[in-house]
Amino acid sequence: MRRFGADEGRRVYKALENAADRKIKIRIVQHSGFAPDFDQESADLAAGRPNVENATVLFEDWWGSGVVHAKVWISDKKDVYIGSANNDWKSLT
Repeated sequence: MRRFGADEGRRVYKALENAADRKIKIRIVQHSGFAPDFDQESADLAAGRPNVENATVLFEDWWGSGVVHAKVWISDKKDVYIGSANNDWKSLT
């Protein structure tokens, strides 16, 4: 993926993995997505780590079809990111 410029995003994802391994509390809330494996990376991050919570919210009942495109990150209850960049590691470049 280096060729496509995704290395920086991969480092962000790896930093999340390292934080999870250090028992840092991580909570992931995501919408249901499109692809059948949309939640695979977050499920892998949470697997075997009780300090990582992973929840999928099904918005179809509320809004019908469509995409929730806004993203929010809150870090240490003090740093906030609100935007529309996809949270996929390939998009965090």
